[in-house]
Amino acid sequence: MFYTDVPPLASSGHGGHGITHNLIRALRGNISSVLTRRYRRAIQMPMIRGGAAGVKIRTHPDVSALGVRRFLPTLAACIDLLLLCAWLPVIHKNCRKEQVDRIFIFCGADAWFLFSVWLLQCLSIPTDVYLVDDIEKSSEQGYCRRLRPIVTPILYKVLKRSDRVF
Repeated sequence: MFYTDVPPLASSGHGGHGITHNLIRALRGNISSVLTRRYRRAIQMPMIRGGAAGVKIRTHPDVSALGVRRFLPTLAACIDLLLLCAWLPVIHKNCRKEQVDRIFIFCGADAWFLFSVWLLQCLSIPTDVYLVDDIEKSSEQGYCRRLRPIVTPILYKVLKRSDRVF
């Protein structure tokens, strides 16, 4: 399974969307499905399916339908985490059904996503983490500033629990 904090988009997205699209295209023979979220209200499921290069898409709920992320990003991140917590049993069931033996996690610059990674690691399925950006540095900017004191310890825990880090 491939898990990403931003949905794969073939076009009309920022860097992370395109990188996930290209990684999925490269790995599509080795992944059973893609797990992601809508992230923004403007991103619709047909766009995500197109970016997934024919790989089955599974989305977990997030606050994108409410459109609050750009006005209250910290609140949106907290609600996203609560929704992911509530959705973990469904994700676990789908992983068992698909016989997922490894989760490849694409981790961009959003320090809040470290908590999502940590939650997925609680499923006891081996994880590989692909770090695209310097999360510690990016946590000094924007709405992630509130996390700055705990980013390094959380990042350490996530990386320590990962089988491989890229």
